[in-house]
Amino acid sequence: MPIVVVDRRWAKRLIAAWILGVVFGFFLAYVVAVTRIDQLTLALQQSTANSRSLQAQVDALEESLAQKKKNPIKELKVTCLARNEHTRLAVESFVYDLLSDLLGKDYTQMDPTIVYKAVEDRPMHFENQQLMLNVETLLIWEVVTVVVNASAGKVN
Repeated sequence: MPIVVVDRRWAKRLIAAWILGVVFGFFLAYVVAVTRIDQLTLALQQSTANSRSLQAQVDALEESLAQKKKNPIKELKVTCLARNEHTRLAVESFVYDLLSDLLGKDYTQMDPTIVYKAVEDRPMHFENQQLMLNVETLLIWEVVTVVVNASAGKVN
């Protein structure tokens, strides 16, 4: 069995390698944790938006049933064409909140121009940038479908 002689230089290198390994391990754990936190935050935002839309639908349907309207709007679907997932969720939530009063209203009495103008060219601030909303598609029936595109504008 060989005998290993440890001198100061070899000991310093061993300690430096150990410290470097610990630092690298902490850095790797940090990167994994941040990625997971971002995924969980995104899932929470999606779940919150989904539960809010479902609650709004339930409230609108209950109100519609109470008023016994002939043609109530039962659902509101908003789709954003943005590539960034966070921007897409923020825009969809913003437009849904903007148009959520339509739920339960009689769609035969609805003026599509008013709905279009409520969203078209509307500025929205998100993460220190101003987005301009443009309506790509608007369908009004029992399910109101709005497809929106968000383009970057000036930062205020």
